[in-house]
Amino acid sequence: MLAFMALLSPAFAQTIHIDAANGGNFDLGATFGDNNWNMSSGANNPWVIGTLPAGAPFAGNSAYPSQTNNPADWTFNTATPCVNYFWRDVTVPAGEVVITLTFNWQGQGENTGWDALQVFTAPTTVNPVGQTTHPGSGAAVVPPSIAGATHIFQTTQGTVGVQTATLSLPPSLAGTTFRLIFSWKSDTSFGTNPPVAVDNIGLVSALPSVYTASALGGLWNSPDSWVGGVVPPGGNDVVIPAGSTMVVNQSISY
Repeated sequence: MLAFMALLSPAFAQTIHIDAANGGNFDLGATFGDNNWNMSSGANNPWVIGTLPAGAPFAGNSAYPSQTNNPADWTFNTATPCVNYFWRDVTVPAGEVVITLTFNWQGQGENTGWDALQVFTAPTTVNPVGQTTHPGSGAAVVPPSIAGATHIFQTTQGTVGVQTATLSLPPSLAGTTFRLIFSWKSDTSFGTNPPVAVDNIGLVSALPSVYTASALGGLWNSPDSWVGGVVPPGGNDVVIPAGSTMVVNQSISY
């Protein structure tokens, strides 16, 4: 029994860094500080906390830009450029290389990355400062005001309904303290309201587990290709038995 539990223990050893209890769903108060976040917005389309976005699992407060700096106004001015931020620091224990970020989002913006939510990781020496200039289009553009950050996610205009983002952060963050940054950027023309709203942010880290491919193999991102029916999150250990052929159709570190 003890030997069996020792083999299973890596699958259950995890650290919760962000959840509802410490402000991941913005329900601890009316400000970002109340919810353990830092915020820096310029004069245009600043971040606010309010209750306008609806649709499960959105409930209670969420974070979104408002052109009037008013929680009762979930719109952005498409003619006033900006890049605005909220963020917090996270310390990941050494060895917990499976680092998973999840959150819900909804809203619009503009295609090709002109008006969008972006998510970054950065050293704690990077200090986000909201700007009244647009940092540039494209999926992986890092605004000059957070030079040194690493882009990990961007929303796309035209996505309808509430979405769930599940992101595997780089295993190299284990054993470090890093800055998790959410950013809204918009330019001087076009764009579709409402802007992006964010809720239910969660971040956990865990020790790696071993995931084994099925005897027949298959597509890497298909649950049917893995013993137990679960695609391994990034950072875990992977075994591909002799004779099993896996088609790698996603980019994640293992």
